[in-house]
Amino acid sequence: MSDTKKVALEAANFENFLHVGQIKFDRHGPQCSPEPDRVAYRGEREFGVEITGFYRQIEKGRESEEARTIEMAFEIYQRRGGPHLMLSAMWAPHFTVQKKDRTRLAEKIADVVINHPPLDQQWLTLDWHHFDSDLMLAIDHIAIYRLPNSSHGHWAVAAGGAVPEWDVISLQRELDRKKDKPRHYCRRYEEIWLLLVSAFGAPSAWMEVTDEVRNAEFHSPYDKVFLLSSFPLEVIELNVVRFPA
Repeated sequence: MSDTKKVALEAANFENFLHVGQIKFDRHGPQCSPEPDRVAYRGEREFGVEITGFYRQIEKGRESEEARTIEMAFEIYQRRGGPHLMLSAMWAPHFTVQKKDRTRLAEKIADVVINHPPLDQQWLTLDWHHFDSDLMLAIDHIAIYRLPNSSHGHWAVAAGGAVPEWDVISLQRELDRKKDKPRHYCRRYEEIWLLLVSAFGAPSAWMEVTDEVRNAEFHSPYDKVFLLSSFPLEVIELNVVRFPA
């Protein structure tokens, strides 16, 4: 991810955190390393906020490969001059896309879509009836909608899955990944906060908060640690036993 996109994502997550948690600051802005990602102000008081996103790495890698394959299929389709489509592809739940198969599958997806164009401004669902043996294994279904000629196409992966629960050990492990950063901060802050974001947009980040997590004690050098949760959509301040940075 580029630095520009990273700053934009941190700003969006912080704004969501403030809105959901009904937390007020006079103003806030980005900062460069080694300082925390955001500095927020209440009068003359400065609060440093470190922001980190949670992802289950194996699932995140799978999502990334699925998305790259659909992006490649879209590029192939565009080169072949098909009509503008909105497409949503659902991968088969027990299929894992391998990098070595990306081009082959992308070409097959582009082929099946260009050979089955829907009528103007209508949806069409493609499934195993339309697939060859490779796509039968890889794809559950593909939903396509033919857009007006003035519109641009958009292809994406449909996401879904079971939502696992947070556990205290894995959450403490996430806090530990950031425990050394405060010792490198050059500025002095009224308080330093850590914001852990469980992003709603990607299943690899989905985690459900339990009563065990709400009641547990965590260890961190930050004055306050917050969890921006997706399930439920809520800001939860964790119980923190603070240790010196």
